[in-house]
Amino acid sequence: MYLYLMNIVMIGSGNVAAVLGRKFVAAGHHIVQILSRNAGAASELAYEWNTESANYSSLIYKDADVYIIAVADDAIKTWLTTSGCRVK
Repeated sequence: MYLYLMNIVMIGSGNVAAVLGRKFVAAGHHIVQILSRNAGAASELAYEWNTESANYSSLIYKDADVYIIAVADDAIKTWLTTSGCRVK
């Protein structure tokens, strides 16, 4: 059996991001960055998971295997447009 361990960027630092991140870390995956507009919450999770945090989308880690967007529904389009992603 082959187990692929992922490098993950977690976008958001609320309850959903925290629970998902803890589950991924417990499974052996590596959270390479927490990206959130709430710098304090992102720093706390980064400390817990021994990783880095950022609060500007321009600083996003670009070589992750997976990017998880764990923000409020009404914030997704705003985040995507401010991050430079094309949204239709």
